[in-house]
Amino acid sequence: MIEQLEKILQQRSTVKDFDGNPINSTHITTITEAVTKTPSCNNRYNFKVKVLGQDLNHRKAKLELYDYVCTVSKQNVRYNDDNDAMVIRSPRSFSEARDWHSKGILSSQINGQMLAPLVLVWYFTDGDPINNDYLDVGLSCWNTVLTAELLGIQSGFCACFDKDYLKNFLNIDGEPAVMAGFGYAQSTIPNHEKHHDNPKPSISDIIV
Repeated sequence: MIEQLEKILQQRSTVKDFDGNPINSTHITTITEAVTKTPSCNNRYNFKVKVLGQDLNHRKAKLELYDYVCTVSKQNVRYNDDNDAMVIRSPRSFSEARDWHSKGILSSQINGQMLAPLVLVWYFTDGDPINNDYLDVGLSCWNTVLTAELLGIQSGFCACFDKDYLKNFLNIDGEPAVMAGFGYAQSTIPNHEKHHDNPKPSISDIIV
């Protein structure tokens, strides 16, 4: 068990290209239950998780996430109506995404993890997260990822979205924090290839 966990920790990498094969219901239950099996300070648990599976409506939603929500502009755009600063950012509405698409400046279809058989969306239920809430979500995310990996299922995180846009698009009652897709990898990019110009630090660089 320890050897298997060490192998997962060493080899795990974000996946954006899934083969489309479904995850069986037993594994989905195990993965979603893992969301709740981490501690929260004073049992606060100020988060919930929206689950997008393989029914027709969820598949349609994931296509929209892929094309028009979890995207960014290809060039600098105005930060907002009250700020003349120009930045690369995610669209803040479907109409803005469509406008960018028509102008050829929408980097759509860059987050393939949104097409995974299972997509989980962590969000803060009170809309006013504190530092501990982010820690709680981080623990929940990582426990869920490790659980999936132990089942032979890969994952990919995504935080490329505008919070208000995603909230309205998915009709969730809270502030989105992070998303993750789960499925079987069609291909993977090892960490040393993905970050060849910024390699992962060694143990001696971290443990002092």
